[in-house]
Amino acid sequence: MMDGVSVTLQGAETLARGLDALVARAGGDMTPAWADVGALLRAATDRRFDDLSADPDGNPWPPSIRALTEGHTLKDRGHLRDSITYAPGPDQVTQGSNRAYARIHQLGGVIKPKSGEYLRFTIGETVHMVRQVTMPARPYLGVTDADVAQAGDILAKWITRATA
Repeated sequence: MMDGVSVTLQGAETLARGLDALVARAGGDMTPAWADVGALLRAATDRRFDDLSADPDGNPWPPSIRALTEGHTLKDRGHLRDSITYAPGPDQVTQGSNRAYARIHQLGGVIKPKSGEYLRFTIGETVHMVRQVTMPARPYLGVTDADVAQAGDILAKWITRATA
């Protein structure tokens, strides 16, 4: 489903301890609850794109060259943001993107030409030809402490309803 990059939020040990019996009593499949957590993570990721500011740890994204001249870092046409999905399962939710460039933005790295000697790209009216480009990491996927707390609340409410 998601080849580009993904982040998986699984039941944290602090949440998992003591809940296993309740989960089993509730039927064992928490896919609906994890779907709610996925929606929470998607909303948090959307906010990072809207704020044009920081990764999940609060570190500012390094500005891109394009952002310095004609736009925003990680928000040119919105394709990366729009590609983010989540897949809930019985005991986890995975969030990610299938865009080929998702991984390089999340993790950073070096881009080299696949064929030929140079990469060619245009910024504004200027055509650039370089042997390689080093992209800094600009993490947009991930969870904050607040996300983990909200996920815990979602899971606890689901288990409470399912076992009532």
